[in-house]
Amino acid sequence: MEIEKYQLEIAQLRDKVAKTNIVETAVRSIDNYSVQTDNYGVAVDETLEAIEQRIINSVMARNRGNISLTAQQLGITRQTLYNKLKKGNK
Repeated sequence: MEIEKYQLEIAQLRDKVAKTNIVETAVRSIDNYSVQTDNYGVAVDETLEAIEQRIINSVMARNRGNISLTAQQLGITRQTLYNKLKKGNK
């Protein structure tokens, strides 16, 4: 009983670490991307959707195109990921 409890806690911790790594990678990607900004610090030539697509593409590449794993790491459903990918390809 105790071993199963610890195994579950370890699995949950691993999941949190994986999600944290995804977020840190995304933040580094955004930090390393220089964009021209207006007086309020808003990117002049890039939309929120474009930034989101870059993050999704980065995670997808790291997961070698695995939709399920990418959706799980981004904290969204597979259907939401499919919709975002479809929207990004227009």
